[in-house]
Amino acid sequence: MLSFPADAVILLPAAAKVNGALTFRVWSEIKEEWKLAENTQGQDFFRNNVYIEGIGLLPCSGIDKPTAEQEALAALSRGWSSSDPEGAWVAVETGEFDHRSPAALASMIKGLEEHTDWRIWSERVDSLKWPFPSTDELSSVSVDPLTDAATKLAQRWIRSDPDAALSWLSQVERSWVFPQGSWPINAFESGITSSGAYKFMSVRVPIYTAWLETDADACLEWFEEAPAPDDTLADIVRWTELKPEKKLQVLALVEDPDLKAELAVTLARKTLDSESMNDQKERSSAIIHALGRLDGLDETTSARILSLKETGR
Repeated sequence: MLSFPADAVILLPAAAKVNGALTFRVWSEIKEEWKLAENTQGQDFFRNNVYIEGIGLLPCSGIDKPTAEQEALAALSRGWSSSDPEGAWVAVETGEFDHRSPAALASMIKGLEEHTDWRIWSERVDSLKWPFPSTDELSSVSVDPLTDAATKLAQRWIRSDPDAALSWLSQVERSWVFPQGSWPINAFESGITSSGAYKFMSVRVPIYTAWLETDADACLEWFEEAPAPDDTLADIVRWTELKPEKKLQVLALVEDPDLKAELAVTLARKTLDSESMNDQKERSSAIIHALGRLDGLDETTSARILSLKETGR
């Protein structure tokens, strides 16, 4: 028998792309038997980390993650919507497909083609019933399925109509479980605050990151007209998988001089670390030089950054 969940997340989306309804029906019938073949080898690493698209793999100690079965369902929904979005949505409307399962609806949105009418899908998300979490559910740290789905929809929509995407996002945020629409992440040394609380990352970080990846000029022009908070810009620089050149452009928009200095030094060090792994000395040298000449930096910080090329510290 095929192993679970590794084979499930590969085979289910491929089969669903051919016939989503049939794949979903067969999966519903055999999943309990398939789960008996669960292969946990190497799973501890992934269970202790969470992947946020555009951000990367982050430690998630204490954060509830989707189960293997829920991850398999999410993979199936992505394949289904890529070839038969209306059929997939009918399954959601009838209740046959549980949109409240973690990552399921977000994956369905991820599978939609690029020229989808996102306004229609925003109305569909708005129409769904989202029961308020129980006290036990609120006491655990997890990603709310509605937050997850709305973030993914905004990531897709913002590329074609940022005004509409962000206007809708601002409205739907009011119903989210987490404060101000945020991802709870135990992220490296900044994951837990001195008070023991989780650090929260605005959902606009992965949303803006998706836009920066596909059309950085348009996103940066948007920031000029509608400035993002320094905290949001800082998290884009600190945590995302964007190339250093694009992070440098985002960093230039940070207004707080102390925060800008801190981020500039951090980005310079990460650029040097990347250089040591990828043998890109000429590229990293140009980035560090640009960081050292960044507007708004004090002379001490500029000199420190420029010296990193020689000292590496």
